[in-house]
Amino acid sequence: MGSLSEKVAKTKAFFYKRNGLNLSCRVVGFVDPMTAVIELENGQKHCIHPSYLKEMQAAQFGQKSGGAAEETANA
Repeated sequence: MGSLSEKVAKTKAFFYKRNGLNLSCRVVGFVDPMTAVIELENGQKHCIHPSYLKEMQAAQFGQKSGGAAEETANA
């Protein structure tokens, strides 16, 4: 596993969002160019594609569309 310099790893706060969770995490290294290793706030390590981690940073990530829920309720 490759590792990151302290400066790179601490430049930005990242969040892992899945199944209703929103945990702070940090990138601790890379397995290869397509797989980053993150450490969650509870110390658990997890492999993730860097692009997917980037998508998780969006405020609307994981939120269901309100319009679809309204259409279902009105049907």
